[in-house]
Amino acid sequence: MRPRWVTSVGVSGIILGSLGILGAIQTHYLPQIIVAQSRMLSQSIDRGARSPVTDAMQQLMTSLVDSVTVNAPAWFGTWLACLSVAMVLVFSIYVYASVSLLKMEPHAVRWFVGATIAVCALKIVQAIVGALVLPILRLVAIPLIVFSLMIDIVLLAVVLAKSSRSAMQYPPPLPGGRMGGSQ
Repeated sequence: MRPRWVTSVGVSGIILGSLGILGAIQTHYLPQIIVAQSRMLSQSIDRGARSPVTDAMQQLMTSLVDSVTVNAPAWFGTWLACLSVAMVLVFSIYVYASVSLLKMEPHAVRWFVGATIAVCALKIVQAIVGALVLPILRLVAIPLIVFSLMIDIVLLAVVLAKSSRSAMQYPPPLPGGRMGGSQ
């Protein structure tokens, strides 16, 4: 029988890793997504009643569009493409490590620890570069990244604490059964 912490961390890792892969695919298209969101916001405000709040939102979106298109550094597009590829690779390894954890493979803890550290490092780099290029998003993006880092650190702490107590061993063989070959 698999310990509950293995199931909890494994399933959480699969979900978070899958969401990370989805986010990685979107990362490459960040400027286009922000421009599309700005257009949608403008169209919805034009149809509805204008207010100081909607004017502030529209001004914020205009500033955001300018920061990722007109005012973005020349290397920003290349950075987004490289970040997207790195995120897909790292989060794929994270999902693999989580599945290995669920299957209670002997290497699962090492893979999960390594993948979690890589995910955290990637998020920190993403936050630093994002704050430099898109200062307008500091109030939103940095707290979200810190929150997601806390989740990763909690999962890592659970794995490190629990795996040292119960060495990830295979479950005992079934009574009367033979291991490995056909009968």
